[in-house]
Amino acid sequence: MRSRVEMPAAVSALAELQAGVLTTAQLNQLSLGSFRRLRSDWRRLSRGLWCVTEPTWSSATWAGLLRAGPDSAIGGAAALHLLGLQQSAPSNITIWVPTTSTPRLVIEEWTVLFRRGNRRALGRPSRTNVEDAVLDSAAELDEDSFVAITSRALSERRTTSSRLLAALSFRERLRHRSVLQELCGAMGDGIESVLEWRYAERVERRHRLPALERQVLLDGRARIDGLYRDFGLAVELDGRQFHDAAKDMSRDNRHVLEHAVTTLRYGWHAVTAEPCLVAVQVAQALKTRGWDGHLRSCPECPGA
Repeated sequence: MRSRVEMPAAVSALAELQAGVLTTAQLNQLSLGSFRRLRSDWRRLSRGLWCVTEPTWSSATWAGLLRAGPDSAIGGAAALHLLGLQQSAPSNITIWVPTTSTPRLVIEEWTVLFRRGNRRALGRPSRTNVEDAVLDSAAELDEDSFVAITSRALSERRTTSSRLLAALSFRERLRHRSVLQELCGAMGDGIESVLEWRYAERVERRHRLPALERQVLLDGRARIDGLYRDFGLAVELDGRQFHDAAKDMSRDNRHVLEHAVTTLRYGWHAVTAEPCLVAVQVAQALKTRGWDGHLRSCPECPGA
């Protein structure tokens, strides 16, 4: 039986740094005389690219960077994942290349796509900064997903509205451009989620309801999503997949008893599929508490 060849320390260290990926050029620079014997135990990813372990998503990103060469950077959803702003690792990995285009690279279930463009490369493995990653993701994400990523980056203070808008000023074309501009303004009002954004846009602004006071710590124990303080009315938006219903009810009851604040609670379907009905209900609740404003019909309202 053929014995496994042990890797020299320098090669092992480089492979560990690069998620198991090595290039033929790197091996030649290390003057690895037993390269032919070693590579019989490795996985050939593509011409000039080897993986000393079973390929992973990180291996695919490194393979893309090593293929693209110096000054390349991981971008878009892949960069968001590396930055901790997107939980799942995308199957399509975007690599920005400054000068030349490169054919795509397929490794296991991951596809590495090379896009020509200049992006500032940061970290290791090199990726774009938060602002470029967010803006680049607009081409890959639908509107709700893009709003979710942007609002998370802003609410976690990974970037600021001014920095995003400054980066936007250098882009002539960008999908979801108007949404980003509106969201950057809205985040100053305390909007922190897609559902809060949808409520503000489709329920509040379209129907000319009073603006909610958002992210209110009413009794020092738990935040509420929004409060019409002058009218003793709270609005909670339950966009989470899992939440503690018993805790929510206990808090709602406490707010009624201790602060004379009544809570209206809405989920994703109500706000996105029936925003006009939600607006009517909120307006009715406000009027019973003294609001003298008028609800405006939007183009989607029944009978509008």
